[in-house]
Amino acid sequence: AELSGKKVALYGLGDQFGYGDFFIDAVGWLHEIIQPMGADIKGYWPVNGYEFTESRALSPCRTYFYVLVMNIFFG
Repeated sequence: AELSGKKVALYGLGDQFGYGDFFIDAVGWLHEIIQPMGADIKGYWPVNGYEFTESRALSPCRTYFYVLVMNIFFG
């Protein structure tokens, strides 16, 4: 599929404490698939305030997520 010039908004819902080793990885996989197709991706979000070990949804500089992130906590 060709997505050149198409605006795409991504968001992820996850649990940074229960799943901190792979926090919102699924949306990182989506980014890896649609970004090379030319999509104009919206929704980048700063990592400040989140506590997690690793995420595929992190930018290479590790200062923002590729997506809007919403953390849930069931405790």
